[in-house]
Amino acid sequence: MKFVKVIVPLYLPKALDYQYLDGQPKIGEFVKVNVGKAFVHGVIAEIKNTTDYSGKLKSATPTGFYLAEETLKFFDWVNRYNIAFPGESLRACLVANKVPEDKSYKDAIVLKRLDADKVTKQRQKVLDFLMHNKEPHTKAELAKRLEVSSSVIKTMIEKGFIKEKEVKLVDSVSIEQHVDDITLTDQQIHALGSICTSIDSNAFSPILLDGVTGSGKTEVFFKAMDKILQEDRGQILVLVPEISLTPQLLERFETHFGFKPYGYHSNMTGSAKAKTWHKVLSGEAKVVIGARSALFLPFKSLRFIVVDEEHDNSYKQEDNFKYNGRDMAIVRAKLGNFTIVLASATPSLQTWYNAQTQRFKQIIMANRYGNATLPDVCMIDMKSEKPGTDKFISPSLKSKLTENLEKGNQSLIFLNRRGNAPLLICRTCGHRHSCPSCDVYMVVHGNKMVCHHCGFKEPFPETCPDCKKDDSLFAFGVGTRKIFQELQEYYPNARIGLADTDNIKTNNQMAELIKQVENNEIDILVGTQMIAKGLNFKDLTLVGVVDADMGLNNSDLRAGEQTFQLISQVAGRAGRYDKKGTVYLQSYMPEHEIFDHLKTLDRDGYFNLELKSRKFGNMPPFSKLAAILIKSKNQHSAQRAAMALVQNFPHHNESIDVLGPAPATIFKVRDIYRFRILVKSTINLHKELKHWIASTPVTNDVRIDIDIDPQTLY
Repeated sequence: MKFVKVIVPLYLPKALDYQYLDGQPKIGEFVKVNVGKAFVHGVIAEIKNTTDYSGKLKSATPTGFYLAEETLKFFDWVNRYNIAFPGESLRACLVANKVPEDKSYKDAIVLKRLDADKVTKQRQKVLDFLMHNKEPHTKAELAKRLEVSSSVIKTMIEKGFIKEKEVKLVDSVSIEQHVDDITLTDQQIHALGSICTSIDSNAFSPILLDGVTGSGKTEVFFKAMDKILQEDRGQILVLVPEISLTPQLLERFETHFGFKPYGYHSNMTGSAKAKTWHKVLSGEAKVVIGARSALFLPFKSLRFIVVDEEHDNSYKQEDNFKYNGRDMAIVRAKLGNFTIVLASATPSLQTWYNAQTQRFKQIIMANRYGNATLPDVCMIDMKSEKPGTDKFISPSLKSKLTENLEKGNQSLIFLNRRGNAPLLICRTCGHRHSCPSCDVYMVVHGNKMVCHHCGFKEPFPETCPDCKKDDSLFAFGVGTRKIFQELQEYYPNARIGLADTDNIKTNNQMAELIKQVENNEIDILVGTQMIAKGLNFKDLTLVGVVDADMGLNNSDLRAGEQTFQLISQVAGRAGRYDKKGTVYLQSYMPEHEIFDHLKTLDRDGYFNLELKSRKFGNMPPFSKLAAILIKSKNQHSAQRAAMALVQNFPHHNESIDVLGPAPATIFKVRDIYRFRILVKSTINLHKELKHWIASTPVTNDVRIDIDIDPQTLY
């Protein structure tokens, strides 16, 4: 009998000991184990001849499935780096804490013998079908397909004509040399050659594919994927930041390669996830396109990763198990010794800095594909423009929209705030409608109020809750719904589409919207950041940004960087083909230095300016950050714990600075009070952090969250 240490997908500080009674255990083997009253699937991390556990050990039951050694090492690295529990990566890998049911097998009807002298017409129909058709069918499927009764199938089994047999379902994917009609430009050929050289080195090679919007980056990494597939080097993972990016990308993939890739994201059904999971585990899935969670699939032999739009904030997992999908993908490639391509027109400052300091290879694609040129960017000074009462489209932008409509071209109006308005205020007493569970204002969504942090909803109030006055409530500010209504008022005959998460909730809805724009069934598209990147529309020539200042009002470290990236990306939707594009930015502070660089799309100039500011404050990429969030339903408990942490900090290390504690930017969320401590270091701070927090006693009603490399500090 052997003893095994099993990592379980629960919030436990260590692996658990079990007996292994069936044969010889293996590291990485999935086993079924009992934890308390629950059964979960864990992974064997260690095999031992003895155990230190003094009680009666439960047994681990084999499942017949195994996690590759490389993947197991990756899970362990991710947990340790992010100071997470040992089972958190495994939890991200499994479906509801279990290996999903493998539905790639089914009990199909097959021929057993053909020596019957006399058979009925119904039975002969079944025999003839099975003789000439190799597609597996269950009893019910066969009866329905041939329009015979289930009793005919049952009798034929009893008489030995046919039998049930478990067969494996195989997807018919043919990977052949593909010839497309796209001619690569010289810069694409150069980029492809450089990536292929890195692939042939069979070594870890991080590459920044740094191409302007519309330069043809996707075709370059598609061609690189061709090489991996043709040479059967292993599996490929393409990460995309949002589900909204996938419909057009999947269509382009299928057009290029001639088969559908396997997908993996949160909006998929359980059965679809299970299918992808098992195809990845077996190695049958050669290409997976998915969101950040796809990184934790049980790859058998992963050998190439593409992180598309690598700068995007949605690669950061903010809830519970906190990690940066882009950074963890780089680690995955390093552990596997293979090439990873980080593609973006506006890379993160961290990635760009790594390229400037030679840590990453940088491949620059400075020109758009074909005859397309980069759009002109024009500022609209809202201090001198008067849109009218509760209107937000300036006269200048309205005039340009009218011209564009008359020319038969399409326009995109961008505002990164959904709903009607961000604030409901009383004109009489000044009352502002707040969420009862969060320190934020409720957002107006038509006839209801919604909190964007906890999801609380209530009907639009008829009177002010404070002064009880009728007709005194005013929806102040602007959201996409209000812009949509304003444009409908200006252009009653125009076909106007709306793309935000209130209106577009599924992949199919996004795909339908994209199809409408491509077919010129929409004249003006209003949307949030879900339409800011990754989309190509040949007749879209005008982009208007309603509130270019919005992100600059944020005190976050990366506010300027993210504003530049977002506006550059949405600007990149204009003029991607032969027609020239123009971008109009509405701003109340057009003199801001960021707009000096946006007007000429001078990204490198702005990044150099931002780097100077970061270096002066010794902030990333010149240091590492860790955010400590202390949370409790009792405000005083949270505050005492935060103060105790700071007082217990090991001050002997001069390479580590502790800032705080202070109330979080949003002090209360879901009735939980939050204090924040920011730790800044020029050395590896993981060991210090773990010891510091573990050695500080706090009450049971307090939770401490650690966020390594935080992206936001709300």
